[in-house]
Amino acid sequence: MQQKYVYSGNVFWNFLKGVLFTNERGTHIVAPFRSPNKLFVWRNTQLDGYKITDDFQDKPTDLSNYLFIRTRERLLLLNRVYAPHKVLSKGKNNSYQEQYSTQSLREVEEDLAKHLPNLERLIKILNPEKNNLPVAFASNALYILEKNGLGNREEYERVLLPVLRQKIQHIHAEGVSQSVWALANAQIWDEQLWGSLKQLAIEKTFDYQVVKNERWSATHFQTPSTLDHMYQSAYNSQTNQMFFGDKLNFFELYSGLQLAHSANPALGLGDTVKQLEQKYSHLLTHNSVYRALEDTQRELEAQSVPATKEAHNA
Repeated sequence: MQQKYVYSGNVFWNFLKGVLFTNERGTHIVAPFRSPNKLFVWRNTQLDGYKITDDFQDKPTDLSNYLFIRTRERLLLLNRVYAPHKVLSKGKNNSYQEQYSTQSLREVEEDLAKHLPNLERLIKILNPEKNNLPVAFASNALYILEKNGLGNREEYERVLLPVLRQKIQHIHAEGVSQSVWALANAQIWDEQLWGSLKQLAIEKTFDYQVVKNERWSATHFQTPSTLDHMYQSAYNSQTNQMFFGDKLNFFELYSGLQLAHSANPALGLGDTVKQLEQKYSHLLTHNSVYRALEDTQRELEAQSVPATKEAHNA
């Protein structure tokens, strides 16, 4: 991946802890092999799980990964610039952070404006019968296009939905969340897809623990630090969990299921919603925080507020 913004690594801190063997504040050591009933996901940086090569523009999955990350960065930066009280521990940016965040948001939106048309053009020339497209591309693309207001039902039906139907049993938890959110917001009530998704929503785990390498050990790992990424320590705990601990996937899954169940009760999603509420009741205590972040984006888009507008921290 080229430039990173929200997920830009904290180079100075990583150098310092490597040289001085500094302990990281707020982290602890875990031994996953001793906790067989808990799911752990390994990565040293937030983007380790996303393949993005230098020529990503011409590769469907790489391009969709790139735009997915940019879309997530945009959601957080919109809140950091226009509603900092929702995401920052201190409720506002200092002058340098404000300048950095505003510039980052401007560049993220310019990047999306540049590369989203590439995704649309790529989908138009793809043939799911000839091109062996991975299901991750289909779920990424559905989510990206809906999230950025570029939904195209005709191209969904021609390219993305056939891939999703054919390969849905190979989809990962993030892909389940993406698909549920996108299909609900696009008001696509395909009974076959929703039947599979409501089962997968229960089978998949959305409350796993992210870990990274522990020095000199192959069996012990370390929980992430708020110093891993630039300015990450300024975010409140809920924001850190959503954007750096992957909990945003669960909240989007739950939001999509609620929307679909309300719009089309015939899909039979009520039991699925109830099971998720029981299983993840501890996460749902922060559901209002997620909704507030989404409200910021919707309100700004409705007002056509540009990212270059001066940030407000009041």
